[in-house]
Amino acid sequence: MMTKKKKMASAIVGLIGILTLGTLLHTNTIHLPFERTIEVRLVDGLENDRVLAGVAHVIFVGKVTKKISQTMGETGPLTQFDVQVIQNIKGVLSGNVVMNQEGGYENGILSVVEDQPLLRVGTTYLFAARTDGKGNYLLIPYQRARMVISTDKKLTSAQLSALAATDKNVLAM
Repeated sequence: MMTKKKKMASAIVGLIGILTLGTLLHTNTIHLPFERTIEVRLVDGLENDRVLAGVAHVIFVGKVTKKISQTMGETGPLTQFDVQVIQNIKGVLSGNVVMNQEGGYENGILSVVEDQPLLRVGTTYLFAARTDGKGNYLLIPYQRARMVISTDKKLTSAQLSALAATDKNVLAM
């Protein structure tokens, strides 16, 4: 038979466990394998590179260097990434820019837009994005607006630029 002290200690340990789990879920420290897709109304014809290029304010090759933060946007989570500009195609960018992507974790559940996974750190992409004119870039939520050029984290900017120069998707843009 449990003594009163043992019952009290068990109850306190259980309560601490429940509070810890709740805190970790709320702060997205634990990422559960749940996912939800947010569908948005896109411009018709984005599968055509000319239409996509017309909708985009900037098109460039960039390497994701790190995830910066996550905030709440109009449709749900908005994840921000630091991206090193490798090559401009439309617009003039240099150095590093902040790329905002709709999607992220909310209460342990990954929300993505149009089945587009979150950007991966170390991966180099061909990006098509829009800007608000204040230096904030939002990735267009369409598969051809973020095409992988390389997943090799060790390539230098010069090597990535040379790789981009021969990439069929970069050439098509």
